[in-house]
Amino acid sequence: MIQSAEEFVALRSSEVMAEYNRSAYEKAPMQVWRDVIDKYPDCQLWVIRNKTVPLEILDTLSRSDHARIRSEIATKRKLSTELFERLAKDADVSVRRHIAINKKTPLHVLEILRQDNDADVAEAAARNIEGRKLKGGFELTYAHPGKSGAPLIFPFIGENLLINADAALPSVETLQALGDGWQAVQFGVLEGQPCEMRVWAQKTPLPEDLLIGDFRRLWGVWSAAYLAALIRARQLAAWLAQHRFCGVCGQATKMHPTEPACACPACGHKAYPRISPVCMGLILKGNKMLLARSPRFLPGVYSALAGFVEAGESAEAALRREVFEESGVRIKNIRWFGSQSWPYPHSLMLGFIADYASGELVAQEGEIEDLGWFDFDRLPALPHPASLACRMIDHVRKRQGKRRSSESAAPRRYPLE
Repeated sequence: MIQSAEEFVALRSSEVMAEYNRSAYEKAPMQVWRDVIDKYPDCQLWVIRNKTVPLEILDTLSRSDHARIRSEIATKRKLSTELFERLAKDADVSVRRHIAINKKTPLHVLEILRQDNDADVAEAAARNIEGRKLKGGFELTYAHPGKSGAPLIFPFIGENLLINADAALPSVETLQALGDGWQAVQFGVLEGQPCEMRVWAQKTPLPEDLLIGDFRRLWGVWSAAYLAALIRARQLAAWLAQHRFCGVCGQATKMHPTEPACACPACGHKAYPRISPVCMGLILKGNKMLLARSPRFLPGVYSALAGFVEAGESAEAALRREVFEESGVRIKNIRWFGSQSWPYPHSLMLGFIADYASGELVAQEGEIEDLGWFDFDRLPALPHPASLACRMIDHVRKRQGKRRSSESAAPRRYPLE
């Protein structure tokens, strides 16, 4: 671990040890960072550009008398809401202009800059706002509530989303019946509107006019952007519910003011939202695919094989192990397909397509109820259309259809990716 400002700066010139340097910087004590910017003023720009620079150091440097320093900070994507707000009021127009074009600047800050006395700053802020509205969709952010006027509220009792009978989000007036919430966080921007998650304790009674909203049932009812917001909100709700107390010393945690972390005021430990990677593999053998049925699935539903990545394991190694454990089959030619955040409760699905190599089918006891090789044109009931597994299966079937229609004209191999 770096112990001094001199050792910290010495690593700056080492290109060969770049990866080591990054790890060393991440572990450097806060006092070392402070010593560097105090003892080596000529290194301040380099410190700002360092990808591991703590927010506290950026906050300190943002008070510099040098506009060049403040302008450089204004280009950073990971700034606290308070820092965005302060830089937006900077006396130097170049600083405000950088904040106006920053893609991570909160909307309420851009609205302020749109009224800036400098025409270039005002125009840049207006373009930034309009660009986000045209882009639509959902954008991740993190801030404490009360910064952006009237947000779109996603209410939760514990980890469960609350909706009206018509599947819409409840109004503020409806939510007043629940009383004061336990936690509140601004977690993103949906089609130009800030999103706020409010959480009530798990034991809070459910009002008669509200229902529990499930992601799978809302698919096809809500837009893709709303579902993306729900995925993030539900995972954050689960994280907050599971980290009310420090896992190191047992003290009650508090939400960190500038980053998504439950911080312990007693020992300093931080707990970040948990992400659990799951490898999913669709295995092909000629014109057939390997599908399996778990006892936890809905009746008659089959899906691709999947399992969690173990500590110290690569995604490819995890896929080979899981497929062999659950089916007795060895695989080859692993190809990347895509990923999907899945809020049950905090999974990140990693999808692969692979070919059969060897082995006879043997279902893993307790995990797999049934499995088999299914012809592309004669498949059983499949998982939810919103799932990564269903997308992978549809992809393979479409590719196979294109291949068959082209074989008569010109024999050709169509890669899956």
